[in-house]
Amino acid sequence: MKFCEFCRKELADNEVCTCEESKAYAKEQLKKRKRFLFVGIAIALVVAIAVIAIAAGTASDKIDPLNYMTVSFEGYSSSGVAKVKFNKDSLICDIIGDEPDALDKLMEWSNKYDMYSEGIEYSVTPSEKLSNGDTVTVKISITGTAQNKIRSATKEYEVKGLTEIEKVDVFKDLSVSFEGISGNADIVIDRNADSDFINACNFQCENQFNLSNGDKVTLVITNSDELASTYAKVPIELSKEYEVSGLGYYANKADQISKELIEDFAEQFIDDNQKENDSKSDTSFSYSTVKYYGSYFMFPRENAFMVNENELHIVVYYDVFYFNKYLRTNYIPIIFEDIVISADGTVNLQYEDGGSYVFTTDIELYLEESEEDYYVTKYDGLNIKMPKLN
Repeated sequence: MKFCEFCRKELADNEVCTCEESKAYAKEQLKKRKRFLFVGIAIALVVAIAVIAIAAGTASDKIDPLNYMTVSFEGYSSSGVAKVKFNKDSLICDIIGDEPDALDKLMEWSNKYDMYSEGIEYSVTPSEKLSNGDTVTVKISITGTAQNKIRSATKEYEVKGLTEIEKVDVFKDLSVSFEGISGNADIVIDRNADSDFINACNFQCENQFNLSNGDKVTLVITNSDELASTYAKVPIELSKEYEVSGLGYYANKADQISKELIEDFAEQFIDDNQKENDSKSDTSFSYSTVKYYGSYFMFPRENAFMVNENELHIVVYYDVFYFNKYLRTNYIPIIFEDIVISADGTVNLQYEDGGSYVFTTDIELYLEESEEDYYVTKYDGLNIKMPKLN
C-alpha cells in the first residue's frame, strides 16, 4: 500500500499524487538538478581552458627554429636548386650561452651543446630540379633534450627567382641513320646545326651496335642540367626512339637470287676470262672448252666455325686431260661471298674469288665436304650459254 507523504492519499504502485504540495515539491527538485548540471559544465570549461592555456604557454615559450633558417633558390628554372642556411650554432648558443673562456666550464658547455645538436635535424623536399612556382617543404625535427627548448617546425616555400630558360627541340637538328648489314649495323648520329649548344649535347644509346632491321633504339640526352647552367637552354624532350630500317641483309635462301642473275654472272665470267686467256701467247688450255657443271647456294649451319655469311658457287670445268698418265678434270667454282640484298631488293653479287681457285678433285666430294658447314641448295633449270668451240 502506497500513500502521498503530503495529503496521505492512497496511491497505486506507479501513481503520482496531483495535490498542490506534491507539484510544488517536484518543481523544486527540477530546479536543483539544473543548477548542479550548470555548475559541472562550468567547472569542466574552466579546467579545459586552463589546460589549453598552460599548453599554449609552454609552446610559446619554445624557440621557433625557422627564425634561424633562410631558404633561397639558385639556377635555372627546371634545374634550380634550393639553398638552405641554418644557423644551428646561433640557435643553441641562444639557449646555453656562448662558449666559455674558462677551461673548467668548457667541458660542461660542450656536453650541453652536443645534446642539443644531436636532437636537431632538418630536410628539404624537393631540393633540386626545381622550376619557378614549385613548392618546397622544409621540415625541422626536434628530439631528445632539444625538445625542452625548441619546437619542431614545418614550412612551405614557393620557388621564385630562378632564371627562365629557352627550350630547344634538339632532335629536329639531328639526323639518325644506320649503316652496315642487318644484324651487324651501327647507329650514326649527325648534328645538322653547327651550334655550341647542339655540339655540347651528350647522347647516350644503350643498344647502338649489332643492330637489325626492326630494332628499337632510344637516344637519351644525359647532360640537361649542364646545358641549362651553361647555355640557359634545355631540350624540350630528353629522349627519342628510332626504329632501325633500310639495312641490307645477307641472303639466306637460294630463291632470293634470281636464276637470270646467276646466268648473267656466269657467262660474263667465262667471256672475260676467255678474252684474257686468248691474249696470252703461251697457254695450256682454252676457255672455249669450258663446260657448265652446276650452281649451288650455301648458307652456314648454326654450329659452323669461321665461315662466311653465305656463298654462291657457280661451278664450271675444263675438258678432261691427262696428268702423269692419270685422267684429271679442272674445276673452277666461281665464288661470290657474303651476298647482300639491299632494302630495295637489289642483290649485291660481288665476285670475291677472282677465278684463281682451281682444283682437280672429285666435285661431288667437294660438295659433300661443304655440307659439313653449309646448307647446300642446287639451282635447277639454269640456261648458261657456253662459248662456242673453236
